[in-house]
Amino acid sequence: VNSYPDLDAAGCGFDVGICSAIIEHVPYPREVLRSLLDSMAPGGRAYFRTPSMTPVIKFASRFGKTIGFTYPAHLHDMGQAFWDNLLPTLGAQGYELTRSRPAFVEADFRVHPAMAVVSFLLKCPWYLLGSHYRMVGGWEAIITKIPSDRSA
Repeated sequence: VNSYPDLDAAGCGFDVGICSAIIEHVPYPREVLRSLLDSMAPGGRAYFRTPSMTPVIKFASRFGKTIGFTYPAHLHDMGQAFWDNLLPTLGAQGYELTRSRPAFVEADFRVHPAMAVVSFLLKCPWYLLGSHYRMVGGWEAIITKIPSDRSA
């Protein structure tokens, strides 16, 4: 196993990057995301799992419930709109958002069965309603670096 102080020192050529429940804690994620994408090999993929809680928090507040989510625990809420607009916002050409959907990884059914069921039920309507439904709690995205023979 090689260890590097940062992505620039590691160089390019990663086939897989996993950023699960991390990027929402980075104060200014733009440069980190850009560095991660730039470090991928052609055909490489980066997997992201991030929270998408704002609609859930607003809904719970209507019933007098508070969900502790924001600073300092989380700095960003990164759901569908964030991931669908990331590549154009970064001006990142040569990349493709190959998956953007609710993340079903929330709780282990054997450890927290009620939480796992509620999470699953909250996410399911998105598959029928798409971006019109936002109560998903968590999001996952996969970005692929397009090989040069495909990008032309």
